[in-house]
Amino acid sequence: MTLLYYITIICLNLTLIYVITFQHVYGRKMKDTHFQFRRHSFLTFFSILVSATISDLFIVDNGRIEILPLFTICLYYSAFVTFVLLASAYYGRMHYRNPFNWFFLLQYPLILIIFYFIMRLSHRYRQIYQWEGIIPVDGTAEHVIFVARVAWLGIILLSYLFMLGELIEAYIYWRKHRREHVSELESEQTGREHFNLASYVTILILLTIAHILPYLWFHSLCHILLIGLLLRSIRVYTQFVRYTKMKYNGCYTAEIIRTELLHLLKRENNNPIYSSNCTLEAVADILNVDRMELSDYIYNNVGLTFSAWISEKKLCRCADLLAKTDREISDIAMATGYRTKQAMYKAFKARFKMTPAEYRKNKNLRS
Repeated sequence: MTLLYYITIICLNLTLIYVITFQHVYGRKMKDTHFQFRRHSFLTFFSILVSATISDLFIVDNGRIEILPLFTICLYYSAFVTFVLLASAYYGRMHYRNPFNWFFLLQYPLILIIFYFIMRLSHRYRQIYQWEGIIPVDGTAEHVIFVARVAWLGIILLSYLFMLGELIEAYIYWRKHRREHVSELESEQTGREHFNLASYVTILILLTIAHILPYLWFHSLCHILLIGLLLRSIRVYTQFVRYTKMKYNGCYTAEIIRTELLHLLKRENNNPIYSSNCTLEAVADILNVDRMELSDYIYNNVGLTFSAWISEKKLCRCADLLAKTDREISDIAMATGYRTKQAMYKAFKARFKMTPAEYRKNKNLRS
């Protein structure tokens, strides 16, 4: 188990170094201020996390792992503080701009680290490897040091609860002020980022709990989970860079229109495209884009006017339903926005050179 522990620690540090190098190089030339703030935030967080994981190498002795290691817990706590304050900024709460927040939350690990080095230099630091006999004899100097040590660690644990509350409050704030209508593309990216944020918070808390327990396997499991999350973060970060570049280059709206139209064309109910009086404004509203941007997209990418494009999509939908369903032709005509069955027959025959009934029969014969 000790070997597995060291292997996971080494793999975790190599992964962190790779992630830091990747994020430092990839996207550093982007001129988007919001993007650069997020990039530097994660680089800061990952750098602190590296120091914390390296300290994990020195808390194992003869197959035993130290319980309540002051220095290591303080480093993980500092990483958690950094992550929560910067994650709150993602949700629109600028707590990180207040120096008092940093001082209030980081004073405890700073005092503990000073306390740790004083005890180390005075040879009074006691490494704990099991819960049995953990409390020294009452009245001794070691007992006083132990009580002070546990008291400060208790304050740090309470600070974890405070920061969780702060992050939850920031998320509620974001929920109240978020835009009601967002594109499918943006919604998917936001969902991936929310999953990453929640996963980092969970794993950082698990790592803190691991340092209260004398189990090597639990540490190794947390290291493996963090490695998996870091590798996933690279993919999410790459997608975020791509979307940011699209916004910066002015092609983000075109990508949104493309993906949103693909979803809209598959929907039958409450779909303005398959209504009898479809307008450019109605489609633009449901896509949450500007009407001229939608018109330009259709003309530049398809080479058709809006009315010609709508007619084409209606007829393609008719053909798809004729080939794949047994629905009545009159029902298909109504579902695709034709006022009468005859109007659909006329438009369909002009486009496909055969009637809807003949089209369905030919499709059935081929299948």
